[in-house]
Amino acid sequence: MPKRTGAPTEKSLVTLLELARMGASYSYSEVSSAKLGEALGLTQQAASRRLIDLESAGFVSRVHSGHSLKVCLTTAGLGAVRSFYGELTDVFEKTRGKLTFAGKVFSGIGKGGYYVGHPEYQKRFDAALGYRPYPGTLNVKLEEDRYIEQLKSLRSMGGIRVEGFMRGKEWFSPLTCFDGVMSGERVTLLLIDVTHYNESVVELISPVFLRGKLGLKDGDLVTFTIDAASLAPAIFPSRPPGSSDGLI
Repeated sequence: MPKRTGAPTEKSLVTLLELARMGASYSYSEVSSAKLGEALGLTQQAASRRLIDLESAGFVSRVHSGHSLKVCLTTAGLGAVRSFYGELTDVFEKTRGKLTFAGKVFSGIGKGGYYVGHPEYQKRFDAALGYRPYPGTLNVKLEEDRYIEQLKSLRSMGGIRVEGFMRGKEWFSPLTCFDGVMSGERVTLLLIDVTHYNESVVELISPVFLRGKLGLKDGDLVTFTIDAASLAPAIFPSRPPGSSDGLI
């Protein structure tokens, strides 16, 4: 009779997950200790011991069929995997929620108005975001590493994609948008595929002239919140060969 010992250890969870990958979640699957050991970075003997321990704890059931061993997760084992999955999902969903940033306003190189105000970009922003932005960007220099790390994490969170386009020989870069709010005003953070700035700089657009509406000047500290939840995966097309860079 298997002996139940409560919550699984970290090593047990790793092994249960690997067994699930091998097809042992809902039915008996042939599992060799050598193959399991290779997947877990263990010796064959250590992997065999791990299986025995899991059976003793009530997380797996083992049956011998001829010269082979078949393993299946028990209700307790499957429940442990599901519980772990639920915890991970909760962690990542919270991460994908609302992100707050803070930094100082600064003047950029003066090209934001040209690119954001371009008729084709305006049309694409309207289709993707439901508004035509003021022709310019509000540039914010992030002051703390935690905000820079958050900005990097946005790249894995999908976003609203605006594809690039050609005008003559000029290539206007694709970009990904994340909606948010600053002092009650709608803003959209742009992650531009090709940009002059490093990863400490945020470029924001809005339906309004943010500097004027909020009375902002260079050096002012601003905070804003980005809603990173429930966005579609981003698609990153390649740039056409022989084209010049359209940078915002």
